[in-house]
Amino acid sequence: MIKNFVDKIADRIRMGYLAAFLLLLIAYILTFTSTQKLTEQARVVAHTNEVIHDLDNVINAVIKSESAFRGYVITNNKALLANYYKSRIYADSTFERVKKITEDSPAQQKRLKSLRALMDQKILWIDSDISRFNSTHQISKDFFESSDEAIIRMEKLETQVHEMEKQERHLLSVRSGNLVKYSSTIKIINIISIILAILLTTYSIATFNKENKAKLVADQQSADFRKQLEQRFEELTN
Repeated sequence: MIKNFVDKIADRIRMGYLAAFLLLLIAYILTFTSTQKLTEQARVVAHTNEVIHDLDNVINAVIKSESAFRGYVITNNKALLANYYKSRIYADSTFERVKKITEDSPAQQKRLKSLRALMDQKILWIDSDISRFNSTHQISKDFFESSDEAIIRMEKLETQVHEMEKQERHLLSVRSGNLVKYSSTIKIINIISIILAILLTTYSIATFNKENKAKLVADQQSADFRKQLEQRFEELTN
């Protein structure tokens, strides 16, 4: 009887501590997952900043290349021609980097195709005029693209870049919003898990103290009963 009583106490205590452990384990797993999500968010923010930075570099390189070209045909300074090709190469390499890091976005890839077409149009016009200038070493009145057309070409390039940057910021906003909701849910679950674990641990300790007290009382009663039996036995034998 006493053995069954002890086993009953042990089972209750074990179940309480096991449940508390499982809840704490769940809280740990959720905290770890939340940390991973925050790490992913940091990566997304860095990715967005990288894309925006590279897009700005692309448009700046195009502007510098056109400025270098105009300076070359005006001054016939070969250093400016070298700067044109340097800026053009940089624009192309940066464009390819943007293309690579936005492979997971079909919308951005589509916009990049339009941006590439606009860049190619600009380069084709400049290369054509450079070739003509190198042949004649003269600047005709129609040598440069008309001001209005040049402005329109550049505005199209800038608009395309700004649309891509806007899309990146929108994606970041959506992902950030989802992460905030996810983090809030994880926080609530963690708090509930910890509270339940504390309650279960407290319950297990209280149960142990209560059952242990009852066991001590039962042991004392058993000892008293045994003593009474021994005294009765002695009385009968005498």
